[in-house]
Amino acid sequence: MVNLINKGQTITLEVANPNYGVMKTKQDIQKESLQNWIQLDQLKTHPEFRREFDKLLNINIVTENGVNGKSGCIYVDSEGDRNGNTTLADALKNSVFVEQYLLHTENNLKIKELAPKAYTDIKNTKDVSALIASINAYYNLLDEPGATEFKGNQLITREDFYTLVFKAETPVQKLESDKLFELAIGGKTDKSIYAQSVADYGWLQTTTKSLDAKSYKGTMSRAEAVYLVVNKYLPDLFKEVTIFDKGYKDTKNAGDLVKKLGLKENGVPKEKWQFYTLAYMLKHPDEGLQEEMYKAMVISKSLDLMRGDESRWDEAITKEEAIRLVIDTHLAVNDIQGYKTTIEYGKMNESKFDVAYSEDKVLGYTEDGYAYGENWVELPKGTTGIIDPYQTLDNGMKLVEVKQMLKEYEAKWKKENKSLHEIDALKSEIAKGLGTDIATLNAIPDSEIAKFVQKEKEEKEILAEAKKVADTSKIKQSTNNKKTPPKTVKKGTTNTNTKKSNVTASKNSPYSNIKLPYGARVITSKEEFDDYVAKDKVNFSNHGKIPVLYKGVVYMCTHSDIKALNMRTDRAGFEWYLNDQIVIGGLDPDYIRGSLQDHK
Repeated sequence: MVNLINKGQTITLEVANPNYGVMKTKQDIQKESLQNWIQLDQLKTHPEFRREFDKLLNINIVTENGVNGKSGCIYVDSEGDRNGNTTLADALKNSVFVEQYLLHTENNLKIKELAPKAYTDIKNTKDVSALIASINAYYNLLDEPGATEFKGNQLITREDFYTLVFKAETPVQKLESDKLFELAIGGKTDKSIYAQSVADYGWLQTTTKSLDAKSYKGTMSRAEAVYLVVNKYLPDLFKEVTIFDKGYKDTKNAGDLVKKLGLKENGVPKEKWQFYTLAYMLKHPDEGLQEEMYKAMVISKSLDLMRGDESRWDEAITKEEAIRLVIDTHLAVNDIQGYKTTIEYGKMNESKFDVAYSEDKVLGYTEDGYAYGENWVELPKGTTGIIDPYQTLDNGMKLVEVKQMLKEYEAKWKKENKSLHEIDALKSEIAKGLGTDIATLNAIPDSEIAKFVQKEKEEKEILAEAKKVADTSKIKQSTNNKKTPPKTVKKGTTNTNTKKSNVTASKNSPYSNIKLPYGARVITSKEEFDDYVAKDKVNFSNHGKIPVLYKGVVYMCTHSDIKALNMRTDRAGFEWYLNDQIVIGGLDPDYIRGSLQDHK
């Protein structure tokens, strides 16, 4: 393997699979899709089980400000307030839950006995697996949508474990994707937004390219799981462990494998060194673990995080083992730091009677039946996800602008007695030319258009006021400035400051020095514009050149030209900006005519 590493050849992480008889099938992987992340007191999964669990733990239903919530020992936050958005970690930091329910002999058995109400594959209600299953069901930790079986012996991936650790301690909230993380793991997944916050504590890192698309989705070893939780929750203990401390019977300190494998140059680890080191350890378990991982196993043994005298560190971790490890780690933290809360019912804090959302809250539905919220709308059937009405297309237009423009055209076409079939065809053609489609535009609610129009109106008023101030300033300045005579160039010499422009403009035009890829001429009236259109057969469709009016100069531009000129758009097709000066353009010749009148 050392030779393969040195040659840079592909190496696969081979984690030993324990013989539990249950493996994740191809069908299981294909149908995996994480449920919406839902606040704890709003969860409705496994309803019969959930009712009995609440009854056993004396959970009360409480209402404030029209919001229904729950109150009890697992709904007490770190500040001692009643909170419906608590986590498993909050419960494990509460002495009442841990001592009177979780570890209480009688109540512990009752929690186990509830498991079959959630999962059909739980038969032995006296086994610890039934307890882990009940905790998983109530907190929705590693369940697939509509799950009826616990599948405790199912092997889990690194992504699964990172997600479990995150959800066990993090209240529901809206998250921002880490684009660099997504790029490193081969793209966004259902769980990457959760995993991104935990991955940095793991052995494999994206910064060294050890955690990539393949390893991220690969089965996780028990040693990696232990290393992550110790590194995240008990990092100070690494300083207290020496290389001579004993761990499990099957763990051995291999020292600095990174150096032994030649994965360092001048003391600096090579790219993917963590991946190669782990691959070597799993391939040669008898040689032991890299020193840092060995220390984590010593800490695990001292805190009994992995039960028993042998850790089976090179084996893949199962769903049940992973959840149990997380629970035991939080309990171990309690032993060191003490409980955070010691009350059964938190203080009633009115400000915490609210429902948190991991995704944007639905505010209503469009006339076509699509959900929408603050700055988002649901995509039509046949597509997935949520779109932004203010998404900018390649041509510079926003989706909401395109819909507004088409609504204006539609009203005009109806006055012209065009048939609905003709109107639909025209709309579809224009939408396609602009880089979108009618189905997507139909999903944008009229409320967003109204907001956009109002915003546009306010911005134009501000610009108009600013223009007045600027014009007044220019008038004052021009009266104080003397005219500078033009420079004369001697015969036989060249004026190196003169740049050739392919734009034909009036000598009197203050914008004759604007250089554009296509010719232009000065237009001073609507009549002259009509003559220009008729003579040059101007194409107003989005597939041809668009007349762009810039302070009385009409330029024939394509969208590519506009983009190349670094024009930014406020309402592309109607109004652009070049060098912070307003540039008027449009698909509609009537708009150009009106603009000419405005600029006279």
